[in-house]
Amino acid sequence: MEELERDRDALLESWAELVSASLETLSGLERNKIYRMLNLLVSPSPEGYEVSGSFCTIEPCGSS
Repeated sequence: MEELERDRDALLESWAELVSASLETLSGLERNKIYRMLNLLVSPSPEGYEVSGSFCTIEPCGSS
């Protein structure tokens, strides 16, 4: 079970790096289309931005 969890964590980390790099190459319109498909809302905040939507709980799921 521990090995499967390590494999899962490594796979998720790899995907996160790929997605992050891919998103940087998209235009604003293309990025907006992806956010809409995922039902995400990215809003500016004093600390940077907040993300809410399908993958989030009651609280914003991220800020930067």
